[in-house]
Amino acid sequence: MDADRLYCLRRGTRRFNELQRSIPDVSKKMLTQTLRKLEADGLASRVVHPVVPPHVDYDLISTGKKIAEAVALLCD
Repeated sequence: MDADRLYCLRRGTRRFNELQRSIPDVSKKMLTQTLRKLEADGLASRVVHPVVPPHVDYDLISTGKKIAEAVALLCD
């Protein structure tokens, strides 16, 4: 479900591994697909830092933050 990934991003910028650890039983493939969908839908941003090993940050943009607030109310 995309809602739990969106809910986890509402706390601010997170790295891929942080997100994966915070969502039980999510595979790397499913998390990657979901994050790409959130980015394509204009809800999240992805920043790749040019370092070795790769460092990728995900964050919600303004539209995503508004939706995450509503999801947080439902989850709480």
